[in-house]
Amino acid sequence: MFNSKRGEAPGIVTIITLIVAVIAAVVVLLYFTGTFDDLGKASKNVLGKDVQLKTSSCKFDVEKGLYNDYYNEFTLVEISGTDQLINCQHTTIQEGLIGEGVQATFSAAAPYATAQEAGKQECIKRIRLGTADNDLIVNDVKCSVAVSCVDAEGTIASLSSCNAGETTVTKGFRKTTSGEVCCIPPAATV
Repeated sequence: MFNSKRGEAPGIVTIITLIVAVIAAVVVLLYFTGTFDDLGKASKNVLGKDVQLKTSSCKFDVEKGLYNDYYNEFTLVEISGTDQLINCQHTTIQEGLIGEGVQATFSAAAPYATAQEAGKQECIKRIRLGTADNDLIVNDVKCSVAVSCVDAEGTIASLSSCNAGETTVTKGFRKTTSGEVCCIPPAATV
């Protein structure tokens, strides 16, 4: 590798080795200075963790009449230091839209009357898909608290009842051996 005689130009292998060593040194330097952490935070903002980006998206939905996106597209953002999924019905987004002079004209098409009801329904959807956990918050609704298997009359609500013996605990709910998410009847809870 370093067998060149005096006065000869270094070989291609030597040049490539030096370039790789310099790149490795720069990567190590960036890692230890925390630059990758800063890049990670910046990428989260670019990927939808910023409330202003969500507000802009909702403004676009209103301007283009995309009511389906307006009501059904949930984005992960940070509000008051807490990560949560929100749609355009969320209070923070509504305040931002009003501040920009934007008013949604298709509220009659809303699948759910309030942001909280939309949050609860999104929680149920994500629990059924197995993508919810005990910490998930949607439109200020904590899924593990808001989604109850028992409604006011004491009957199983929204999700079917589990059969004893065929379930395993998963993310605060139970899942049947066939993969269906179900509720634990009140008498069976421990």
